[in-house]
Amino acid sequence: ALPSIYKAVEDKDPGVRAAAAEALGKADEPYSKVGDILVKLVKDEKDEAVRIGALKGLSAMRESAKEALPAIRQVVKETSGDKKSKLGVVAKDALKAGGMCCAITIA
Repeated sequence: ALPSIYKAVEDKDPGVRAAAAEALGKADEPYSKVGDILVKLVKDEKDEAVRIGALKGLSAMRESAKEALPAIRQVVKETSGDKKSKLGVVAKDALKAGGMCCAITIA
């Protein structure tokens, strides 16, 4: 199923892309294989649900996703003014999951 999941990350439907991004992170694939894909979605994707799916995928990867820290921090910074932002909550959860909660610095 993994080839289909990789393909689904590029689907035109944002719901499909979001689910695929989360599934990639949960698929026990090495960060070296999926990290760049998920980070690109976090940084460049316009649809919030897709960004959330990518963050959840990175969160599922835990410590192996530490290289994604700058991208995750950027989302936390972007959403810091909105306490109810689901994107911000998921980004903070991703930092905690990776054992990176103490590294949060928002300047």
